[in-house]
Amino acid sequence: MLEISLLQMKYAMEVYKAGSISQAAKNLYMNQPNLSKAIKELEQTLGIVIFVRSPKGVILSKEGALFLEYAESIFQKLKELEDLLKNHENNNVSFNISIPRATYITYAFTRFVNEIPSSSEIKINYLETNNEEAIDNLLYNGFELGIIRDTQPYQAEFQQSLSRKNLISRELWESEYVLLMSKDHPLACSEEIKLEDLNQYTELVHGDENSDIIHPDSDRTKQISLYERGSQFDLLRDVPTTYMWVSPIPASVLAKNELIQKKCSDNHVHFRDILVTRSDYQFSQFASRFITTLQQIQDEL
Repeated sequence: MLEISLLQMKYAMEVYKAGSISQAAKNLYMNQPNLSKAIKELEQTLGIVIFVRSPKGVILSKEGALFLEYAESIFQKLKELEDLLKNHENNNVSFNISIPRATYITYAFTRFVNEIPSSSEIKINYLETNNEEAIDNLLYNGFELGIIRDTQPYQAEFQQSLSRKNLISRELWESEYVLLMSKDHPLACSEEIKLEDLNQYTELVHGDENSDIIHPDSDRTKQISLYERGSQFDLLRDVPTTYMWVSPIPASVLAKNELIQKKCSDNHVHFRDILVTRSDYQFSQFASRFITTLQQIQDEL
């Protein structure tokens, strides 16, 4: 079996394209004697003359033309293989993300998944949890992405904590909490709602939410703690004296669940959703696309 290298074939192809060994050497950023030696060794290995030297340069021999035809075919197949492997890698959807319990994020994730090509391999861990576990997942459990929710009184503390852990963060969205309730709630038709108007109604909260998240009326005496987010819409719809403080929700989700969202005039508590990654993380194509989809939903809201 002939032992020739891809580099030798590359040299021969460049000599043919350049029309002379001297010009090919310049194009390849190498010395002309070294290139001449490499071509001579290739011809000796093949047992043919590839190039006929002349005062004006080189002329491709009949055997040399056949060799270069096969060489070009080999390089074309290698390029096709490279593109195939690259596309296969690019079509793999693989990342792990922790998020707060926020309907708009789930809505964005649903849209994102619907846009994934059917030919793609999908391996995503999508975990709704609190800030503490989201950070632990980044530090210890192999997660690449985390979205944490910060409230204004704790902004400086959050930033310092992330910096100490060598985590990188950037703000995704800042907004105010709104009231989520049934369209049949007694306050549904009120033009203005104040905190005191909520005293006689029952607040729903996520029981495993991190303690540093402040809600506008976090000291309520009527409260139900939920540990399954899917049940919140059922309770809000079917028990119309309940309500919940949430980040803004897409209109289609509200309509589907027969819910409305209302502002509270004396609510001064805002939240910030912050994207957090490890300092060495490089965004994949699909991870970037999910964040872009998330920001599109925020713009729609």
